Amino acid sequence: MAKFTVAFADKTQAERISMILRENGYDVFRVCTNGSEVIRAFSTCEDGIVICGTRLTDYTAGQLAETLGDNVEMLVLGRPEQLSMIDNRNIFKLSLPLRKEALLSTADILSQLHYQKLPHRTQTQDETVTRAKQLLMQKHGMSEKQAHQFIQKTSMRNGMKMEQTARHILEKEKQ
Repeated sequence: MAKFTVAFADKTQAERISMILRENGYDVFRVCTNGSEVIRAFSTCEDGIVICGTRLTDYTAGQLAETLGDNVEMLVLGRPEQLSMIDNRNIFKLSLPLRKEALLSTADILSQLHYQKLPHRTQTQDETVTRAKQLLMQKHGMSEKQAHQFIQKTSMRNGMKMEQTARHILEKEKQ
């Protein structure tokens, strides 16, 4: 599931949008009031969806999109005259005032688009991860979920793909 970061200069507006998303089952990773906070948030998760206003205290939406790059989908909310000044084709726009249904349907579309962009493991890579999870479950009494989380966290901590971590676990066991 895609992680959303909500960013508006007005904290109340950011919280309102965040609450709508959370109430409808979306994972809101962070609520921010400036672009620097958004950039720091994405330094830890690297990809996701940003919903923001046309201008934050330190960045415009266009500047933020350029800084974050292609791994991030961006939805900008603003008045029509503000949105008309954004010429980045990779930015989705919705006019204010905003209907809840429009926000949620756009969030669905962005989630699907984001998922399609993510790299997916091959069957061989999935089998390697499954074997490593089974090994952890047998040797260390972990549940399947615990084994998966262990591989995932170890991968993130070491900056590796899950399949690479799984291979290391299996190789270590052979020794």
